[in-house]
Amino acid sequence: MGKQLGWRIAQICLVALITLGIGFYPLLHHVVKTPTTRQVCLPELGSVPQCFKSYQQLSTRPITELAVSPDGWLVASAFQDTVDLWDLHQGKRIRTLRGHTNWVSAIAFSPDGKTLATGSLGKTIKLWNLETGEAIASWVTDRPSKLAFSPDGAWLASASRYRVWADGVTSPGGVQIWQVATQTLVQTVGSEAVSGLTFSPNGRWLAIATDKTIIVWDFSRQQRSNSWQSLETTSLAFTPDSRFLVTNGKVLETRQIPEGKLVQSTRSVATDLALRADGAALLTASGGTVYAWHFAPRRFLGGLRASHYSRVKVDFAQAGEAIISAGSDGIHLWQRR
Repeated sequence: MGKQLGWRIAQICLVALITLGIGFYPLLHHVVKTPTTRQVCLPELGSVPQCFKSYQQLSTRPITELAVSPDGWLVASAFQDTVDLWDLHQGKRIRTLRGHTNWVSAIAFSPDGKTLATGSLGKTIKLWNLETGEAIASWVTDRPSKLAFSPDGAWLASASRYRVWADGVTSPGGVQIWQVATQTLVQTVGSEAVSGLTFSPNGRWLAIATDKTIIVWDFSRQQRSNSWQSLETTSLAFTPDSRFLVTNGKVLETRQIPEGKLVQSTRSVATDLALRADGAALLTASGGTVYAWHFAPRRFLGGLRASHYSRVKVDFAQAGEAIISAGSDGIHLWQRR
């Protein structure tokens, strides 16, 4: 009886870590002096004003993972052991991907938008054909909580947030680099637990966040290029020209790559971030609120309430003309007015 109770408590803790992110930040830890506003206007996209006020609720189902396709019109959301696909042209769910036997803990679109990679707590990674909805590959790994494709789609990076999980399962740490065509592990970078990772658009750099450090890995030369201290980073984004890296945490930072020179810093807690494809607008999330920023120079533009219960994930959608967020109370889509 005692063992069963202990296992149940471990399961509850594990699900809480996934759904609420309580391992990283207080549940309702807000950005300092950045209140929500009635309307948010981002820098123009082309010559079109980008103002957002109200949202469309695509789903009320809790969401633990969110990814947007490269063209911005297909969204993948995960809860428990399934992944839903949403067509933003139609504004509805078009398919559910089934096949994992445990919680889906990471999702990522391939650069051509034709394949989706998913990782689960069942220690598997799957590749899905998005035209058919069929799984085209599956292999065993540790528990991936982060996935990222290289810009050419040839490589998939995976990593685990914890070395020891709440239920006692262990992960080896580091970033695993897989050849997508053969699902072969070709390299492991480092040995630490990893809280965030992303490739640069030019394919040269792989940025890795650990509990205390940001590492810039030279992917072309297969060596560490630089590193610096950064606490509680879970999201990273390169600018379109691959020259700068934006990181979240207790401080929102922009650094020159590969030198690591700090060029911009804002004392603003963020649990997720997204940079628009043109590099002009930045979104961050803290607690249940999405905050909008002019990227350079950094200027706060306003906040949108996205959830009443938990922290949210945020991204741009519809070729940068919409904002999408997801959390424990579903998916919200803001479209420009």
